[in-house]
Amino acid sequence: AHRSKLHHWSAAKMSALRPLLAFLDEHHLPSGQIVATDARVEILLPPEDAHGFDAACASLAAKGAAFQRGDDVGAVSLVGHGILEDRRVLTEALALLEHDAIEVEGVTTSSFRITFLMKPGPHVEAAARALHARFVVSERTEPAS
Repeated sequence: AHRSKLHHWSAAKMSALRPLLAFLDEHHLPSGQIVATDARVEILLPPEDAHGFDAACASLAAKGAAFQRGDDVGAVSLVGHGILEDRRVLTEALALLEHDAIEVEGVTTSSFRITFLMKPGPHVEAAARALHARFVVSERTEPAS
């Protein structure tokens, strides 16, 4: 799965997460993918799901919220049950992207997904093709007996 461009909000403190989530609810925006640590909060939203994002950002800025908004993130995900049971998948994927000169700006993981964050543009599609070719088993038909 890949998205050539994502909207994102970032804030410098974990304390911003609850108000941002409440704000998403208030404006009926999806929560998308959330990465939160004590030092930083990132919320990534697919543009096609974020109707009213510009107005919501303007409203949040008018309230004096300390956040940054951007549209400069692309994402490619490898998805599969237990994908991180063997960390070689992540290691090999990073090596493949580096070999193809695709700069990875961030990685998020869960038990079923590895997402590579990068600048938007044509290399998002190139990354999706390269990862698909390496990690996705294509359906093969068995020869007739």
